Formats: sequence, structure tokens, C-alpha cells
Amino acid sequence: MDHAPDLALKVTFDKEAELYNEVRSGYPDVLFDKLIQVTNLTKESSLLEIGPGPGKATKSLAQRGFRITGIELGAQLATLARKVLQDYPNVNIINSSFEDIDLPPHSYDLIYAAAAFHWIQPNVQYTKTHLLLKPGGYLAIWGEGRISDENADRFFYALKELADKYDLFDGHPLPKKLSELEPSDNYDKNLFEVAHFEAFPKTVKLSTEDFVKLIGTYSKYIALDAETKEIFTKELRKMIHDEFGGVVERSCGNILTVLKAK
Repeated sequence: MDHAPDLALKVTFDKEAELYNEVRSGYPDVLFDKLIQVTNLTKESSLLEIGPGPGKATKSLAQRGFRITGIELGAQLATLARKVLQDYPNVNIINSSFEDIDLPPHSYDLIYAAAAFHWIQPNVQYTKTHLLLKPGGYLAIWGEGRISDENADRFFYALKELADKYDLFDGHPLPKKLSELEPSDNYDKNLFEVAHFEAFPKTVKLSTEDFVKLIGTYSKYIALDAETKEIFTKELRKMIHDEFGGVVERSCGNILTVLKAK
């Protein structure tokens, strides 16, 4: 919740909609189980998703029978999400920005954003979500965070050294131990209070080519010119091959914050 990206980059993901859908991982069932438990959702609940992308989180909740309206900025991503979610008539994907969409106030039991909330204009992040929530409704925010492997985090710092040459890591937090993670203090305390915070750690092993594909879905990489992309990717492949034997092991996790509307 503390990461403040260059908001001009939020349109970049639409250029790589298919690749994003291919290589970005979904979210664990245990996260959704906890979310449903904390927010007391029922099949009658009304859900609003901000930035569903290709529908990774949307599908997990649609499979559980919830009614979901998704607001997706990217036209290609919205089209892809509709295709992915075509078997779920309880889901409606609208191609619009969250800032511009006109929705009825006090209509939703849960508003959630998976790896998308930080792309909303700060002046509406909490005011508009609060306006759209029913009294006592919930705002859930989650995304992938860097969790220390507690073994010097060699790959993270090797990648950071390379990426910093191209300004690809600007603003991203350093890894923290699982025991050091805590909810962000950067929310509107006049409108919300923290209801739940939890991290769901994981370790992911990727080949060189799989990691290159993953980097290809990062906004700052997408925004690079073709020549710089080629140079960076060549250096990245060499670094992974020479220093890590062609396989990288990422220590990370999905970090969930649930806020309750006052």
C-alpha cells in the first residue's frame, strides 16, 4: 500500500495482456478463504473489483458464486477478462478507469483490488471506495510483496543492481522478514480501520526464460524502448546463467490488508 508508482505507467499492462495472463500467477485459495471469513461474505453479497486485469482474482471468487463487477482500465485486458470469465454470468467487466466510472453509492459489501490499488489516483483511493461501500463494508487490498529468504537475498540484490541501471526498481521496497511485516499506515483513518492483515508466503523457482517473460509484464520494462529492452534482457540472462545456474528462486508472498469502513 506504500508503493507509489508513476501513474502514467498504469496503461502499459494493456500492451502485454496475453503475456500478463500467461505468466502472472494467481492467488492461493487460503487467501480467499480468509477474505470471505473476515468480511462475512454471503452469496447475496455484492462485490466490486478494481483493476481485474485478465481476471486472476475475479475467477477465484466467481467460482465461489459471488456477484462481481470489475472495472478494468485496459481495453485488451477487459476483453481478455470477459473471455476468461465467460462461464460466469454473475461477473460483469466494465472497460473504464475507476476514477471516471459512475457507480451507485453505498452499493457494495466488498471492494477489492489485487495488485492494482496503488494505480488509483491518491485523491480518490479511499474517498470513492468509502462512498461506494455499504455502511460497515470492507476494502481489501493485496498484491505480491518481497519476503526475505533470510539467506542474504542474493537474487533480489543481484537483480536490483542490474535493474537500477535502467531505473526499473525505483520505489520498490526491500525484502522484509515474514516476522517484520505489518500493515501499512498509509490509509485514511477517518474513513477506515484495519480489520485484518496477513501474509501468504511462497517460494517460486523459475528458469531464465520464464523469469525474462515475467519481467516482460512489469510496467517500467514495458515502457522501455526496444533497444534498451534488448540490452537489459541480454544482461539479465547472463546474470541468471552465471550467478544462479540458470534457475532463480524468488522468496515472496501475497500480502493481504482488509480495511473496514467506519
